Amino acid sequence: MTTQVEVERVVLSELLNNPECYLEARQLVRSADMFTDPHSRKLFETIVDEYERNGNYSYLSVAARARGAGLLDSVVSEIYTLDGGFNQIGVHVRVLVDLYMTRLATLSATDFIERLRAGEDVIEAMNVLEGSLSDCRRLRGGGKLSRACDIVMELLEDADRIRAGERPDSTPFGWVDIDEITGGMEAGDLVVIAAPEKSGKTTMMLQIALHNARLDRPVMIYSTEMKPKALLNRLNLLETGLSWTGYKQGKYTDKNWETYAANLAKYGSLPLFIRYGNFSVLDIMAESKYVIRKHGVKLLAVDYIQRIEGMESRKVDTREREVAMISSGLKSLAMEYNIPVLALSQVNADLRARESRAIEQDMDKMITIDTTERKNVTDPLCAVDLKLRQRMGPGATAGELKLLYDSRTGSWKNHSPVSPSFA
Repeated sequence: MTTQVEVERVVLSELLNNPECYLEARQLVRSADMFTDPHSRKLFETIVDEYERNGNYSYLSVAARARGAGLLDSVVSEIYTLDGGFNQIGVHVRVLVDLYMTRLATLSATDFIERLRAGEDVIEAMNVLEGSLSDCRRLRGGGKLSRACDIVMELLEDADRIRAGERPDSTPFGWVDIDEITGGMEAGDLVVIAAPEKSGKTTMMLQIALHNARLDRPVMIYSTEMKPKALLNRLNLLETGLSWTGYKQGKYTDKNWETYAANLAKYGSLPLFIRYGNFSVLDIMAESKYVIRKHGVKLLAVDYIQRIEGMESRKVDTREREVAMISSGLKSLAMEYNIPVLALSQVNADLRARESRAIEQDMDKMITIDTTERKNVTDPLCAVDLKLRQRMGPGATAGELKLLYDSRTGSWKNHSPVSPSFA
């Protein structure tokens, strides 16, 4: 069986013999702590130092610098002349990372047990463990090094399919007014809907979720304010147009109750999953990975960012920094599993999202609901301005993008009198 030290030396030998593979290796080997052997650790630090100083290195330049750092020439020479099966740097680096992850996971589990034995609160101990394991998982998130020529070929293939009439595999919002200007939500996007309290942002999220579930795109909702029964009941009432007051007071006609039950029954076959509670971003990251794998979830929705807790294992001095961790965690989740994450956010009176700098740094699309005009309108159907910001693609200022808000049902409708292009 190959030992840890042997793997370390094979990786170093490949780095010494093939400096051109340095960048590929460094995507995953991010710290000298991955090496357990003191000689290996020092040699790796020497290679990194030589590259960062000069933008390149050779065996001779590294050997000379290693000699100055106290490494014996015989040690460097022995590693250089190893027969480790070159041109397999990616394979060997992965093995090294896996061994390091095993060590970290073992240490994290041991620390968890010791915390429990010392009488620490089990939830706090679990949060610390989850934070450590999250850091550990990110070691495998470096991705691969992509060559420009490979990316160009993929883009040309995509262009051919679009030219032939195929639509990109995006997740629709469900309203033509938004989908036409945004192209929908792309895989890996963090999409934020920002609005004041009681302005319809949760309803907007529910309508997006329902639209996608009916397209057989599984949706997972994390709700911090409404329980699953309340969410589905709200969806049913806004779709049927039935009165909330009539429902609570039991004043529906027989036909109303039949309409209510018939429409509600349709939700039973939809791939829609709802979790209610108080969540940390680690809770969402851990559980959502399970449901994504098991149920093939294509859209993750979070209601809402300001009610999510940060990582308790990492104490922060301001709420804005905590929100930065939350939005960064949601963005990482979207990127890792190649699905869009839809998150709601409250805004202040000036329509800027609370802790906006932290959120705007990670978002790919942000739709802000401007309720200013709605306050002065008596018509039950009111045109509402939406402000759009996109990392890529055109934005939209006040007056350029609108939806109709139906105050009778609390639902959103297309402003343009056409069918949704993503139906």
